[in-house]
Amino acid sequence: MDASRASTAEENLAPSFSSMGTNDGVTGQPPSQYECPICLNWLQEPVVTSCGHRFCSSCITAWLQQRSHCPVDNVNLSVSDLFPDNFTRREILQHRLTCPFAANGCNMQLGPLELDNHVANCKFNKALLTPSPKSSKISCSFKDVGCKVYLKNEEMLSDHLESHVQTHMNLLMAAYSKLNMDKEVDNACANSKNHEAMALWEPPDKQGQSSSNREPQSPIEEQTLSLQALIRALYERVVILEQRNHEQDITIGNLSRLISSTTNGHRQLIKELPLRFCFGTHIWKIENFTSKLDILLKDPAKMIYSEGFYASPNGYKFCARLNASPVQSKHLAFHIHVMKSNNDYCLDWPFKGRITIMLVNPTFPQLSQKDTMITRPDLVAFQRPTTDMSTRGFGFTTYISAEDVKFKGFVLSDCLIIQIKIQQMLIE
Repeated sequence: MDASRASTAEENLAPSFSSMGTNDGVTGQPPSQYECPICLNWLQEPVVTSCGHRFCSSCITAWLQQRSHCPVDNVNLSVSDLFPDNFTRREILQHRLTCPFAANGCNMQLGPLELDNHVANCKFNKALLTPSPKSSKISCSFKDVGCKVYLKNEEMLSDHLESHVQTHMNLLMAAYSKLNMDKEVDNACANSKNHEAMALWEPPDKQGQSSSNREPQSPIEEQTLSLQALIRALYERVVILEQRNHEQDITIGNLSRLISSTTNGHRQLIKELPLRFCFGTHIWKIENFTSKLDILLKDPAKMIYSEGFYASPNGYKFCARLNASPVQSKHLAFHIHVMKSNNDYCLDWPFKGRITIMLVNPTFPQLSQKDTMITRPDLVAFQRPTTDMSTRGFGFTTYISAEDVKFKGFVLSDCLIIQIKIQQMLIE
C-alpha cells in the first residue's frame, strides 16, 4: 500500500463513456494542452509554473499548501513560482462546445467552463428535468379507485393526499356505487336464470302429479313429466355450477395477481436488504473479471459500476466505478459516486466522512491493497445529487496496474473482490 494514497485521492468527472454497468456521464475530457494534471478538467484561471507546467490556480495553490514540489516532475516549487497564463485562458474561452443534449433539441454552444452548470440545468436533459416514466414515480394511494396522479417522492405524495381529500372521497363513493351496481346485476342474472329454469317446466308433486290440481295422467304422460323434471333439475345444476365456476375464476385471478405482486416485491426486497443494511460496508464481487478487464483495456469508453449501497438504512447512497485510467495506460482507475436516494432531503449535505477501499488478494492476503480517502466538502462530488448518480466521482485516476491485478493473485476463480467502507463523520 502506498502511504501517500490517502492524500492523493481526487475528484473526477465521469466521462461520456458507454457503460458496462449503469449511469453514463455527460461530458468528455478536455484536450491535453488545456487539462489540469490535478483535477483532470479544463483549466480554470490557468497559471504556469517556473518548470513549464499549467494548472488551475486553485488546484496548484491547494497542492502547494501541503507539498513543496511540482506534481508532474517533482521539481521544488512554491507559490511565488506561479504566473498567470492569460494566453491559455483566452484560448480556452474561445472554445465553444455543443451541449451533450443536442440530440434532444438543445442548440446551446458554450465555453468549457460553463458546460457543467448548463448540463445540470439543461431543459433538454430528459434524465433530470422531464417527467420520468410512471413506473419510476410513486402512484397515488387511491390509484385503484381512479386517481391517475403520480408523484416524484413521498413528501409530494403526502401533500397531494392532504390537499385532495374531497376528490378522493368522491372517487371512493363512485367506486362503491359501481360495486353495488355490479352485485345487483350479477344477482339479477342469477335470478333470471332460475326463473327461466322454473318457467320451462312445472315441477311435479311427490305423487308424480303437477302442482296444479289435475286428473291422474296416463303412464306415458307420467313418464314424460318425470323426464321433464329430470331435465329441469339438470339445468338448474348446470346454472349453479356455471355461476360457481365464474366466481372461482375471479377469485383465482385475484389470487394470481396478488401472488405475482408479492413475489416480485419479495425478490426486490431480498435484493435491496443486503445493500440497504450493510451499514456502509459493501463487498463488490466482479464476476468474469478477465474478459471484462480485456474490454476495459481495449476500449477506454467502457466502465463497470457496482450496485448502489447505503451508508445506513435511511442514509447516503453510493456506488463504485472501475475503468481504464485516462492518464496511464495499462492501469485501472477507481472512483466513488454519490447516488440519489429517497431520503436525501433529510440528510446533511455535503457528505462528510472517510472512505476506505481494500482490493482483496485472496491468494496472498498480505498483498491486499488498502487505501483511505477523506472527503472534501468543497467538491461537487459530495453535494446532493440532482440525477440518479452524481456525474463527478472521487477516487484514484491511477489506482493499480492491470498486470498486478492479473498476475499477483488478486483474481481467484475469475472474480475480483473490492471491499468499500463508508464512515460518516458524526462530530465536526
